Amino acid sequence: KQNWLKFIYLVILMSAFNFSSHGSQDLYPTLLTNQLGYGKDRSTVTNSVANLGAIAGGVIMGHFSGFIGRRFIVVIGCICGGAMIYPWAFVKGSGINAGAFWLQFFVQGNWAIVPIHLSELSPPEFKAFVTGVSYQLGNLASSASSTIESTIGEQHVYDYATVMAIFMGCVFAFLLVVMLLGPENRNGNINYVMDEAEKQDLAEQGKIVTSTEHYEEGTTDQMGTSSGNEGEKPTAQHKE
Repeated sequence: KQNWLKFIYLVILMSAFNFSSHGSQDLYPTLLTNQLGYGKDRSTVTNSVANLGAIAGGVIMGHFSGFIGRRFIVVIGCICGGAMIYPWAFVKGSGINAGAFWLQFFVQGNWAIVPIHLSELSPPEFKAFVTGVSYQLGNLASSASSTIESTIGEQHVYDYATVMAIFMGCVFAFLLVVMLLGPENRNGNINYVMDEAEKQDLAEQGKIVTSTEHYEEGTTDQMGTSSGNEGEKPTAQHKE
Protein backbone atom coordinates (compact mmCIF):
# COMPACT_ATOMS: atom_id res chain seq x y z
CA LYS A 1 0.00 0.00 0.00
CA GLN A 2 2.82 2.41 0.87
CA ASN A 3 4.48 1.75 -2.48
CA TRP A 4 1.23 2.41 -4.35
CA LEU A 5 0.75 5.74 -2.58
CA LYS A 6 4.32 6.70 -3.40
CA PHE A 7 3.78 5.65 -7.02
CA ILE A 8 0.66 7.83 -7.31
CA TYR A 9 2.59 10.74 -5.83
CA LEU A 10 5.38 10.28 -8.38
CA VAL A 11 2.87 10.31 -11.25
CA ILE A 12 1.43 13.60 -9.98
CA LEU A 13 4.94 14.99 -9.53
CA MET A 14 5.97 14.01 -13.05
CA SER A 15 2.83 15.55 -14.50
CA ALA A 16 3.82 18.84 -12.85
CA PHE A 17 7.36 18.63 -14.25
CA ASN A 18 6.10 17.82 -17.75
CA PHE A 19 3.56 20.65 -17.61
CA SER A 20 6.42 23.03 -16.81
CA SER A 21 8.49 22.02 -19.82
CA HIS A 22 5.60 21.82 -22.29
CA GLY A 23 4.05 25.04 -21.05
CA SER A 24 7.26 27.01 -21.39
CA GLN A 25 8.36 25.63 -24.75
CA ASP A 26 5.53 24.48 -27.03
CA LEU A 27 4.03 27.86 -27.92
CA TYR A 28 7.11 30.00 -27.38
CA PRO A 29 8.29 29.99 -31.02
CA THR A 30 4.73 30.97 -32.02
CA LEU A 31 4.80 33.84 -29.53
CA LEU A 32 8.07 35.12 -30.99
CA THR A 33 7.03 34.92 -34.63
CA ASN A 34 3.28 35.64 -34.59
CA GLN A 35 2.94 38.07 -31.69
CA LEU A 36 6.32 39.81 -31.59
CA GLY A 37 6.94 39.59 -35.33
CA TYR A 38 10.36 37.97 -35.08
CA GLY A 39 11.90 36.51 -38.21
CA LYS A 40 13.17 32.94 -38.32
CA ASP A 41 16.76 33.93 -37.56
CA ARG A 42 15.90 36.10 -34.57
CA SER A 43 13.48 33.50 -33.22
CA THR A 44 16.18 30.85 -33.53
CA VAL A 45 18.64 33.01 -31.61
CA THR A 46 16.19 33.55 -28.74
CA ASN A 47 15.34 29.85 -28.53
CA SER A 48 19.03 28.94 -28.66
CA VAL A 49 19.74 31.30 -25.76
CA ALA A 50 16.89 29.64 -23.85
CA ASN A 51 18.42 26.22 -24.50
CA LEU A 52 21.77 27.43 -23.20
CA GLY A 53 19.99 28.51 -20.03
CA ALA A 54 18.43 25.06 -19.77
CA ILE A 55 21.84 23.38 -20.02
CA ALA A 56 23.39 25.70 -17.45
CA GLY A 57 20.47 25.27 -15.06
CA GLY A 58 20.57 21.51 -15.34
CA VAL A 59 24.27 21.35 -14.49
CA ILE A 60 24.29 23.93 -11.69
CA MET A 61 21.01 23.14 -9.93
CA GLY A 62 21.52 19.41 -10.29
CA HIS A 63 24.93 19.73 -8.64
CA PHE A 64 23.70 21.82 -5.72
CA SER A 65 20.72 19.53 -5.09
CA GLY A 66 23.21 17.05 -3.68
CA PHE A 67 24.09 19.53 -0.92
CA ILE A 68 20.87 21.40 -0.13
CA GLY A 69 18.30 18.75 -1.04
CA ARG A 70 16.06 17.88 -3.97
CA ARG A 71 12.95 19.56 -2.61
CA PHE A 72 14.69 22.77 -1.60
CA ILE A 73 16.34 23.21 -5.01
CA VAL A 74 12.96 22.78 -6.75
CA VAL A 75 11.34 25.27 -4.37
CA ILE A 76 14.05 27.77 -5.30
CA GLY A 77 13.55 26.98 -8.98
CA CYS A 78 9.78 27.51 -8.79
CA ILE A 79 10.05 30.83 -6.96
CA CYS A 80 12.83 32.21 -9.17
CA GLY A 81 11.20 30.80 -12.30
CA GLY A 82 7.96 32.54 -11.40
CA ALA A 83 9.86 35.80 -11.09
CA MET A 84 11.16 35.31 -14.64
CA ILE A 85 7.73 34.92 -16.25
CA TYR A 86 7.28 38.62 -17.00
CA PRO A 87 10.64 39.21 -18.77
CA TRP A 88 10.26 35.86 -20.57
CA ALA A 89 6.82 36.65 -21.96
CA PHE A 90 6.29 40.43 -22.08
CA VAL A 91 9.65 42.14 -22.59
CA LYS A 92 10.23 43.29 -26.16
CA GLY A 93 13.62 43.72 -27.81
CA SER A 94 16.84 41.95 -26.97
CA GLY A 95 15.95 41.89 -23.26
CA ILE A 96 13.65 38.96 -23.91
CA ASN A 97 16.72 36.79 -24.47
CA ALA A 98 17.71 37.22 -20.84
CA GLY A 99 14.19 36.36 -19.71
CA ALA A 100 14.17 33.23 -21.89
CA PHE A 101 17.60 32.20 -20.61
CA TRP A 102 16.72 32.49 -16.94
CA LEU A 103 13.26 30.97 -17.15
CA GLN A 104 14.63 27.87 -18.87
CA PHE A 105 17.53 27.89 -16.41
CA PHE A 106 15.05 27.29 -13.59
CA VAL A 107 12.60 25.07 -15.50
CA GLN A 108 15.27 22.64 -16.65
CA GLY A 109 17.25 23.14 -13.45
CA ASN A 110 14.25 21.67 -11.67
CA TRP A 111 14.30 18.78 -14.13
CA ALA A 112 17.91 18.01 -13.23
CA ILE A 113 16.87 16.33 -9.99
CA VAL A 114 14.22 14.10 -11.57
CA PRO A 115 16.30 10.97 -12.38
CA ILE A 116 17.97 10.69 -8.98
CA HIS A 117 14.85 11.81 -7.08
CA LEU A 118 12.72 9.13 -8.75
CA SER A 119 15.39 6.50 -8.07
CA GLU A 120 15.69 7.47 -4.40
CA LEU A 121 11.92 7.32 -3.86
CA SER A 122 11.33 4.08 -5.78
CA PRO A 123 11.46 0.71 -4.00
CA PRO A 124 14.71 -0.98 -5.11
CA GLU A 125 13.02 -4.18 -6.28
CA PHE A 126 10.65 -2.24 -8.59
CA LYS A 127 12.91 0.66 -9.50
CA ALA A 128 12.80 0.28 -13.29
CA PHE A 129 9.01 -0.11 -13.32
CA VAL A 130 8.24 2.76 -10.96
CA THR A 131 10.61 5.31 -12.48
CA GLY A 132 9.69 4.50 -16.08
CA VAL A 133 5.92 4.17 -15.72
CA SER A 134 5.52 7.16 -13.39
CA TYR A 135 7.38 9.35 -15.87
CA GLN A 136 5.33 8.14 -18.83
CA LEU A 137 2.01 8.54 -17.02
CA GLY A 138 3.03 12.03 -15.94
CA ASN A 139 3.94 12.82 -19.53
CA LEU A 140 0.56 11.48 -20.63
CA ALA A 141 -1.23 13.77 -18.19
CA SER A 142 0.76 16.77 -19.41
CA SER A 143 -0.47 16.19 -22.97
CA ALA A 144 -3.48 18.24 -21.91
CA SER A 145 -1.29 21.35 -21.74
CA SER A 146 -2.13 22.45 -25.29
CA THR A 147 -5.85 22.02 -24.61
CA ILE A 148 -5.60 24.02 -21.39
CA GLU A 149 -3.67 26.79 -23.12
CA SER A 150 -6.24 26.84 -25.94
CA THR A 151 -9.03 27.20 -23.39
CA ILE A 152 -7.24 30.11 -21.73
CA GLY A 153 -6.58 31.53 -25.20
CA GLU A 154 -10.31 31.83 -25.85
CA GLN A 155 -10.31 34.68 -23.36
CA HIS A 156 -7.08 36.20 -24.74
CA VAL A 157 -7.25 35.74 -28.50
CA TYR A 158 -3.80 35.78 -30.16
CA ASP A 159 -2.26 36.99 -26.89
CA TYR A 160 0.18 34.12 -26.49
CA ALA A 161 2.24 35.95 -23.87
CA THR A 162 -0.69 36.29 -21.48
CA VAL A 163 -1.84 32.72 -22.05
CA MET A 164 1.60 31.25 -21.39
CA ALA A 165 2.24 33.53 -18.42
CA ILE A 166 -1.01 32.44 -16.73
CA PHE A 167 -0.31 28.80 -17.46
CA MET A 168 3.28 28.87 -16.21
CA GLY A 169 2.31 30.76 -13.07
CA CYS A 170 -0.17 28.01 -12.21
CA VAL A 171 2.33 25.26 -13.06
CA PHE A 172 5.08 26.72 -10.88
CA ALA A 173 2.63 27.02 -7.98
CA PHE A 174 1.40 23.45 -8.51
CA LEU A 175 4.94 22.02 -8.66
CA LEU A 176 5.95 23.98 -5.56
CA VAL A 177 3.05 22.57 -3.52
CA VAL A 178 3.60 19.00 -4.74
CA MET A 179 7.30 19.10 -3.85
CA LEU A 180 6.68 20.62 -0.42
CA LEU A 181 4.07 17.99 0.45
CA GLY A 182 6.08 15.06 -0.87
CA PRO A 183 8.86 12.95 0.67
CA GLU A 184 12.59 13.08 0.04
CA ASN A 185 15.17 10.32 0.41
CA ARG A 186 18.36 12.18 -0.48
CA ASN A 187 21.44 9.95 -0.71
CA GLY A 188 19.28 6.90 -0.04
CA ASN A 189 20.40 3.43 -1.13
CA ILE A 190 19.25 2.95 -4.73
CA ASN A 191 20.68 -0.56 -5.13
CA TYR A 192 18.72 -3.75 -4.57
CA VAL A 193 20.41 -6.01 -1.99
CA MET A 194 19.47 -9.68 -1.73
CA ASP A 195 18.93 -11.15 1.70
CA GLU A 196 20.70 -14.38 2.64
CA ALA A 197 17.64 -16.58 2.08
CA GLU A 198 17.12 -15.26 -1.44
CA LYS A 199 20.82 -15.56 -2.20
CA GLN A 200 20.87 -19.17 -0.97
CA ASP A 201 17.78 -20.03 -3.01
CA LEU A 202 19.32 -18.64 -6.21
CA ALA A 203 22.57 -20.47 -5.49
CA GLU A 204 20.70 -23.77 -5.11
CA GLN A 205 19.00 -23.15 -8.46
CA GLY A 206 22.41 -22.61 -10.03
CA LYS A 207 21.59 -19.04 -11.08
CA ILE A 208 24.42 -17.51 -9.07
CA VAL A 209 27.65 -18.69 -7.51
CA THR A 210 29.34 -17.27 -4.45
CA SER A 211 32.98 -16.54 -3.90
CA THR A 212 32.89 -19.23 -1.19
CA GLU A 213 32.06 -21.79 -3.86
CA HIS A 214 34.90 -20.46 -6.00
CA TYR A 215 37.21 -20.90 -3.02
CA GLU A 216 36.09 -24.47 -2.39
CA GLU A 217 36.56 -25.34 -6.06
CA GLY A 218 40.00 -23.68 -6.23
CA THR A 219 42.89 -25.82 -7.40
CA THR A 220 46.02 -26.41 -5.42
CA ASP A 221 49.39 -25.67 -6.97
CA GLN A 222 52.53 -27.75 -6.57
CA MET A 223 53.49 -25.99 -3.31
CA GLY A 224 50.17 -26.95 -1.76
CA THR A 225 48.70 -23.46 -1.69
CA SER A 226 45.12 -22.89 -2.70
CA SER A 227 44.24 -20.61 -5.60
CA GLY A 228 41.28 -19.22 -3.65
CA ASN A 229 41.58 -15.83 -1.94
CA GLU A 230 41.08 -16.38 1.77
CA GLY A 231 40.83 -12.66 2.48
CA GLU A 232 37.70 -12.09 0.41
CA LYS A 233 34.25 -12.21 1.94
CA PRO A 234 31.67 -14.44 0.22
CA THR A 235 29.70 -12.45 -2.34
CA ALA A 236 27.08 -13.43 -4.89
CA GLN A 237 28.03 -13.44 -8.55
CA HIS A 238 25.89 -14.27 -11.56
CA LYS A 239 27.07 -17.16 -13.68
CA GLU A 240 28.25 -16.27 -17.16
